[in-house]
Amino acid sequence: MNKIDINSVYTDTLSNITKGCLKDSYIILGSAATLSFTSKVGYSRKINDLDIIADESLVKKMKHKLLKQKFIQSTFINKRMPFFQKLIKHSDSSYLRFSKGGVNVEILSTKFIKNASSLILDLYPNFWVKIPVYSLTQTKLGRAQFTTLDVNLLWAVKQLLNNTLGRFMLYKRKQRVDDLFHLKKIVNIKKAKELLRKSRFGYKSLSFKVPEFFLK
Repeated sequence: MNKIDINSVYTDTLSNITKGCLKDSYIILGSAATLSFTSKVGYSRKINDLDIIADESLVKKMKHKLLKQKFIQSTFINKRMPFFQKLIKHSDSSYLRFSKGGVNVEILSTKFIKNASSLILDLYPNFWVKIPVYSLTQTKLGRAQFTTLDVNLLWAVKQLLNNTLGRFMLYKRKQRVDDLFHLKKIVNIKKAKELLRKSRFGYKSLSFKVPEFFLK
């Protein structure tokens, strides 16, 4: 089975669970989002899993569809992750993993808060991110059309993570580097920095700008 056939299982699954969902109620990240852009410049690879951030009001619907297709629910929290001990307490409610026949779907259930022209959501308990609503965009991979981040912000976030937490995570490091290399080919660095400047990361009531040197 070639890469296109393997990835069609994922894109068909993605198409099914996002069908009828409001475009600003979920965000697809990870391999599917990356390949939806890099496939245009000739870079593709096997998808390892689907990474979804979804508003908590939508997760029940996604979960129902997956369980109906005989996916088995567990959690994607593991000891390689930062704050493992704290996150494991939320493994059944917020950090959901569904698996069937080698296909894995990981859903972060959180609350999407729209504030003026921004979208605020928690990535970890009390750790949040705020992004411009207009940075959400529709893209396509295989049969699936879905919401992800603007390619410039997607690259900036991935580059930021790779240059911070990624330095301590050897797992799939080469894959992350390859993804970033090819994603950067279609990125406008000026726009990436602009979107990052309009975004914020925070802990509880504290808000931080991201130093642009992390993008190097």
